[in-house]
Amino acid sequence: MDFRWMAAACAAMIVGGASAQDAVQWRVEDGGNGHWYRFDQQVLHWTPHRDHAASQGAYLATVTSEAERSFVESILYVQEADIWLGGQSNWPAPMSWVTGEPFEYAFWCPGGFNPGGGYAVELCGRSNCLGQFCWNIESEIAQGWPGNRAVYEWSADCNSDGIVDYGQIRDGSLPDYNGNNIPDCCEQGVPCVVGDNPVQWRESEGGNGHWYQLRPKVGDWFACRVAAQVLQGDLASTSTDPENSFVERIVPPKQFPIWNRVFLGGRQIPNSAPNEGWYWVDGSEWSYTDWYFNQPNGGETFLVTMPDENGCTWGDYPADSGDIYYFIIEWSADCNSDGIVDYGQILTGQLADTNANGIPDTCEVDPCPGDITNNGVVNGTDLAAVLAAWGSDGSNKFDCDIDNDGVVSGSDLAFVLAGWGACP
Repeated sequence: MDFRWMAAACAAMIVGGASAQDAVQWRVEDGGNGHWYRFDQQVLHWTPHRDHAASQGAYLATVTSEAERSFVESILYVQEADIWLGGQSNWPAPMSWVTGEPFEYAFWCPGGFNPGGGYAVELCGRSNCLGQFCWNIESEIAQGWPGNRAVYEWSADCNSDGIVDYGQIRDGSLPDYNGNNIPDCCEQGVPCVVGDNPVQWRESEGGNGHWYQLRPKVGDWFACRVAAQVLQGDLASTSTDPENSFVERIVPPKQFPIWNRVFLGGRQIPNSAPNEGWYWVDGSEWSYTDWYFNQPNGGETFLVTMPDENGCTWGDYPADSGDIYYFIIEWSADCNSDGIVDYGQILTGQLADTNANGIPDTCEVDPCPGDITNNGVVNGTDLAAVLAAWGSDGSNKFDCDIDNDGVVSGSDLAFVLAGWGACP
């Protein structure tokens, strides 16, 4: 019996992490090409999968060597499935890959090579695959058949720095504020400057739509939180396994002897037992944890994520620890209740923020300026206040200079009369 599918499934659990649909890099240091791959679970025909991959800056995977085939199998966490790759047969023309790479390597199942036109290469785990993943050529569309899952691949390097763009977008080193997996600098035709840019945990990837950014530490935990709040965010509350895994992407690796530890938005009620009294500053439920061995050990009541060779784990540290080098901001505010986080709309230019305070200008406009007394309704009390302050600068008990022109006059009265009644 061939047990390679078991090895592949186990490897996927290790390499792929907590999110089954998360992309995985075939690292150069592991003998790979530096490309990123994702097992896409959507069941589609070959052409829609090809188009969907292209919309994300990717393409259906091209497997051009035995080593690459082994890696691609390692991210397939299924035992038996038909899975599209990026090969195609246009008989009588020879087999080709969607990227134009030469089709020189193949791993056909017994009887799997059928060069008839209009077909695409796939992995499979059916009876003619001998219990392992090998390749067939199948019709793209058959009666009543919904399609297959697929493997996507990212390899673009638009700024020619030798690093695949997709990975730089994931870790925030190149911005992609419009979310199309192409660095904004390449789309705008400007030099690409690597830095710690905000990244979004996209809803299309199972995320919450929030934005996150790594920043150098400023003072202690409290100072870092104030710095985050000044920017209209807060310290990141990674309250679930998927969110924690996402945030790990932007944590710099350990560089011995510096661990690059990072403050998060978790803290403990003082004098609690080591594993008790922990909470998130955004009010999220404290149920998921990712503590390092023998952590928390008590008395150090602030949460830190710590990178090592296998990812990140948590530790408890003092607020003023000198071993912390960064903090992570999370933005979640949606002041106009349109279902999109404000910070992202500011970054993409969808919402103006002319005073650069992190709050969309539209949210800083008073929706009910005539409500001078701030009781939710414009009525005779507001009218009386304006008349009592008439001709003055409005700096009495109520701020009656609604239009801020330095004098209470007819324009301020107009705001009251125009807004008469309940405020929106």
